Amino acid sequence: MSVQRASDSSVLYDAVADFVTTKRLEQKSARTVSNYQYDLKTFLQVVGAQTPMANISPQMVKQYLLLSQQRPGPYSHFSRYRSLRVFFNWCVREGYLPSNPLTVRPPKLPQRVMPIFSDADLRAMVDACTESTALRDRALLLVLMDTGMRLNEVVFMRAEHISWEEGALHVYGKGNKERIVVPSRPTLLAIYRYLKARRSPLENIWLSEERRPLTRSGVQQIIKRISIKALGKAAGPHKFRHTFACNYLANGGSIDSLQYILGHSSLKMVMQYVEATKAQRARAQSRLFSPVERLGLKA
Repeated sequence: MSVQRASDSSVLYDAVADFVTTKRLEQKSARTVSNYQYDLKTFLQVVGAQTPMANISPQMVKQYLLLSQQRPGPYSHFSRYRSLRVFFNWCVREGYLPSNPLTVRPPKLPQRVMPIFSDADLRAMVDACTESTALRDRALLLVLMDTGMRLNEVVFMRAEHISWEEGALHVYGKGNKERIVVPSRPTLLAIYRYLKARRSPLENIWLSEERRPLTRSGVQQIIKRISIKALGKAAGPHKFRHTFACNYLANGGSIDSLQYILGHSSLKMVMQYVEATKAQRARAQSRLFSPVERLGLKA
């Protein structure tokens, strides 16, 4: 496909539709494709779906980003920028555009302290598993705590993915990439006890009370129910991933091994955990090395 496509009858709508189809054929996750569609829909609405690709200019993109920046939520604005970057890079490769019209640097995101569970939080949630689904809920919590798996990866766990002899889980992440994680013996035992008690021929690990495979929403609702009961506030599954990563590094785990365990293709996200661990350590040591505490001064 030649660059001449940038000057022929192709319009923005055609390019976006082709891009989405390509990402589906590349087996990007349904969530990733949906995010691209959502973000690019706003670009279509602002710029015009029938705008010729040859008319897409850096000035036009900058005007769109100015409007995007005014909408609430810096993370939403960053997501729209990122989707444009992926889309325009693809357009250049496919010949829709001669060059990338996105010429501005990515917006800066506000620096936030990464939320993680304390040890007391984790214990409280495990202790809160007291209902009829206690075996399932406890096993689910321990897997989340012990592996750092993504929500989708947990939801689609199957019995055949467990190697009892090796004490390992075969995890299938983004792009269906396989990796192996090694949970602790208590976690494996909790899974075993749950599977033994549930007595179902289904390969899916996590079942609802109606004995149907749990969905993403189902797992989220379980975590929400348990966290409200134990902590007085709702929490989501991804917070377990943050907690696992920060604790792994704080306890001496290496950066490259954490990258593998979490299934990240680059170190970018892992380095965010490194920074979060530094902040976590600084908070813990600020009181330990406080001059006021050392001098025994009273309020």
